[in-house]
Amino acid sequence: MTGYSVVFDTNIYRSVKPDRIAAIRTKELGLQVQPRATYFTVLELCAHLADPADPDARACLAAVKKLWQHCHVACANGLLLPFVADGEAQLFREIFGAMLPNRLSAAASDSAAVEQLVSIPTPADIPADLRKVMEGFRSHRDTVERDFAADMAGAAACLGALAGMLTPASASTPNGLQALLHSNSFTDHICSALVDKAASETSTPLSPRDRNRHIASVARTRAAAVEFFRDKLANGAAPRANLTKGVHVNSVWDFQLALMINKNYAINGQRHVFITNENAIIRAAERAGHRDAVANLGEYERMLTQSPP
Repeated sequence: MTGYSVVFDTNIYRSVKPDRIAAIRTKELGLQVQPRATYFTVLELCAHLADPADPDARACLAAVKKLWQHCHVACANGLLLPFVADGEAQLFREIFGAMLPNRLSAAASDSAAVEQLVSIPTPADIPADLRKVMEGFRSHRDTVERDFAADMAGAAACLGALAGMLTPASASTPNGLQALLHSNSFTDHICSALVDKAASETSTPLSPRDRNRHIASVARTRAAAVEFFRDKLANGAAPRANLTKGVHVNSVWDFQLALMINKNYAINGQRHVFITNENAIIRAAERAGHRDAVANLGEYERMLTQSPP
């Protein structure tokens, strides 16, 4: 295994000890494997550092330090954290051929914030100016989770409308729900929401023909994220009467990471692999036919010991 680009999910940085991260990085360096951070991992971790009394603050500060230990590189201007474009940014580039506004400047400022955190012993020691940056992360996290809850509710409403086309008996059964979740109409609903969200970031309109073309493309290239979304909605909306209940907004972070699972995506010619121990994401990628773009940590460590092809 050589010449890969990899992204670890948030929970790996939270759960794996620094010595194991160091051993992995040593093997990666010998194989020209470049680990990269993602904005949503940094956001999820740093949001907990806005308040030193947050019960997850200590664990998240330790995870931020491990992320820096794993990913940082030296450049002409010092050290920096290389970021992979998140799923939303990748999708925007595919549709409009450009980067999302402010993404480069955000990557630079996020890298600087993480570098500052590395030398801070405890969450209580974060200085006031850096604390304000963490508060900005927390505010954005709350917005992202709120928007995802609205997306889930909208998808549940779409399922409810589709269920109205079935007989009452079949609509309320597990098989009836699965049929709705895997219908072309519901797939189009998920993918059109992703395309429309990307389009909302620019004043360039999409023609109906182009919009439909991109919706079909998203169904293929983001199939793992679509499968993951189906699963989460099914878990939170079993009987027809409860289609708008059980919204698990914390799943937004796994969904954002699942959006990056795309076996056709490469960075500077390097194949991109996503590393997670979340079985729900791995199962979704397998069903989508993108299993070779994702691995759990044990699989990845074995890949690092394989002889180069």
